[in-house]
Amino acid sequence: TPVVEGDLLLIAFVTAGWGDQAPPRQRVFAFDKRTGEVVWVATPGGFPKDMNTQSTPVVATIAGRRTVVNGNADGTIYGLDLRDGSTLWSFRLSKRGINSTPVVNGDVVHVSHSEENVDTADMGRMVAFRATGSGDITGSAEVWRINEFAAGFPSPVLHEGTLYQVDNSANLFAIDAATGAVRWEHSVGTVGKGSAVWADGKLYVTEVNGHFGILKPSADGCVTLDMEELEVAGGRYAEVYGSTAVAYGRVYFTTEGGLYAIAKDGRYDGPEAGKAAAEGKRSKPGKGDASAIQAVPADIAIAPGESISLRVRAVGANAVPVTPPKGATWALDGLKGEITKDGTFTPDAEVPFQAGTITLTAGGLTASSRVRV
Repeated sequence: TPVVEGDLLLIAFVTAGWGDQAPPRQRVFAFDKRTGEVVWVATPGGFPKDMNTQSTPVVATIAGRRTVVNGNADGTIYGLDLRDGSTLWSFRLSKRGINSTPVVNGDVVHVSHSEENVDTADMGRMVAFRATGSGDITGSAEVWRINEFAAGFPSPVLHEGTLYQVDNSANLFAIDAATGAVRWEHSVGTVGKGSAVWADGKLYVTEVNGHFGILKPSADGCVTLDMEELEVAGGRYAEVYGSTAVAYGRVYFTTEGGLYAIAKDGRYDGPEAGKAAAEGKRSKPGKGDASAIQAVPADIAIAPGESISLRVRAVGANAVPVTPPKGATWALDGLKGEITKDGTFTPDAEVPFQAGTITLTAGGLTASSRVRV
């Protein structure tokens, strides 16, 4: 699932490419959300234990730094610097890939899985760990754990100090976020894939075997306000794998049989039907010194003799774009062709295939762009 953060669109998946991206790894790609240009690519982990994992990147401020938190196909949770994708810390959790999406609460990360643990032979665990360190923080950062807790696909939702987590067997748990103590458990079916969603004082849940429910949680229990059994033609239940989305006064969810929107008295608080949203203008750079730069596009495929113009993207310590440093210089490494002072590259038209990098230097900082001709 893609995530928009500032001027970036982030998405994580397993890829195998060329050059330093040839080995299969789960990578996080940061694109310019308006143009689709690659801004940076992060490869934090090792060989993927699963080629298809579904953890979505989460961006949060941890220890004063904008951090991308993502579960990796190698079974580890990584924290990446939003400025350039560099790895800040890692927390080893599972011997298989991570499918659930972490929740960040201040400087604490909550996440779960349902495969074999890295330190014991039992299956499944939910953990809370403090993400303020650097390097491998597995042995030093854990705050609490619940062993043999099998929630490999649903992700937790946090509300007023309570984590609500659906497990693989579609049991909803209320967990004290500070201590890990389970307050209560409530069954919503037999197979859990979608995550619980909090809105309007209620929890909206889905269950694979065609169930959509509205629940009212309290400190000591949970009441089912409504549970619908949805079917497809012929009377078979409509399978449900996704979570609900809440917007414009409505609750949306999708099943094998179709897309649903529910609302009170037909309420809709969004744009007029058919009215296109205005295209957002590029935000003006903020003030402050650059702490990281990128050559954009950071990944280029181009034909011999064709030209492409690169630009300098600069961000400050808080990962917000700032005015790029003056005096940028460009250099070719392993490439035959020409690059102008303003960053326009034209590969040699007589060389049918080549690959290398363009190096950018500005304000004492460096960056590079991968080029394949």
